[in-house]
Amino acid sequence: MGDNLCCLMREVQQQAFVVMETKLFLDTHPDCAEAMKVFACACEKLEAAKAAYNEAAPLTPCAAADSRNWSWGCTPWPWEG
Repeated sequence: MGDNLCCLMREVQQQAFVVMETKLFLDTHPDCAEAMKVFACACEKLEAAKAAYNEAAPLTPCAAADSRNWSWGCTPWPWEG
């Protein structure tokens, strides 16, 4: 499960990076239609990546609140892999 969580976390991080970088670009190029498409697609991919991670383990404390048991923080830390 640790390798799978690591891959899922990496996908979340990659998509979050694309979202942030595209957002920064749009701050200076608000009329760029291509950047808007990239941003919308990245946002969808980020939400999908977060959902996939949350199926394996809670990504945030709020994600743990949706389950019946409190398992936030029970997965291995990144350096424990």
